Amino acid sequence: MRSRAVARAAAGAGAAARLATLLLVSLFVPGCGDEEGVRRRGQGKPAATRPAASEWVAIGGGRWRVRLAVTEPQWRQGLAGVQALEEDEGMLFIFQAPAVRQFWMRGCLIPLDVAFIDSRRRVVAIHTMPVASGGGAPPTYSSVVAALYALEVPAGDLGRMGVRVGDVASFSSGIEAITKGQVGP
Repeated sequence: MRSRAVARAAAGAGAAARLATLLLVSLFVPGCGDEEGVRRRGQGKPAATRPAASEWVAIGGGRWRVRLAVTEPQWRQGLAGVQALEEDEGMLFIFQAPAVRQFWMRGCLIPLDVAFIDSRRRVVAIHTMPVASGGGAPPTYSSVVAALYALEVPAGDLGRMGVRVGDVASFSSGIEAITKGQVGP
């Protein structure tokens, strides 16, 4: 009888630990963006805007007009809530320093490809991220190694354009101006 009570108590403790882990994950990983910056709360979400025609990223055979995410609130927001992207449209996350990045699709309404790019502008990881289902914490997608940038585009675009790990990205002059003074070329 006593061993059954101990077993039930242990099972309850395991469920509580799983719930606590889930709650912690939900605090530290944002939707459609990077976990950096989520550590500081209280900043408002910027409105999603269409990319300026003059800002672009080119990799492999593709070139995308991009929205820029350069601040913590923009990193948290990412493309969450965006209902559609054109085939040549995306978002470039520009971080302050290279680090291993973790993205997930919380709050995203459309599937996306992500290319993580290091400080030398080389693609270091590529993932296709489906829209997250409603149950539990969505999967995370990692850069595996330090990345300074992340490019999100409509799912399938990177493959269609022949983008591969090791390819080098080029940026429009406006993006180049923003990235001056950061680690890298």
